[in-house]
Amino acid sequence: MKHKAAAVLGALGAVAVAMVTAVPAFAAGNAGSTQVATFDATGATFPCSTGVTYTVLGGSVRSIFHDSIDAAGGEHVTGTISPTGVTLSDGTTSTVYRLAKVAAIEHMSSGGSNFSFNFGQCQAPSD
Repeated sequence: MKHKAAAVLGALGAVAVAMVTAVPAFAAGNAGSTQVATFDATGATFPCSTGVTYTVLGGSVRSIFHDSIDAAGGEHVTGTISPTGVTLSDGTTSTVYRLAKVAAIEHMSSGGSNFSFNFGQCQAPSD
């Protein structure tokens, strides 16, 4: 379970890239599809630029992934990952932290207009 969070994030990114580059020009539009998954985040680690690495003690993560194609053939992919009751340790003190807000945005476009923003000091869990 330690690497499950990173695996899901990586898989969602790969699927999003594949779907954005494979948009059919003749699409008439569709309501799309939504996938929901919930998993235990225990053991995941968040390395931070401050030199501290936080380890998840418990809690879960819910991932919602939606994909649709509009009438003009444009594909829209949205992913939301929400932590629920996630607690963390810095590994050096007895303080238990609660993961309350994560703010990262990534945009990918088949036209090459790609960008990402990360509003925190920590990286997503690695494999």
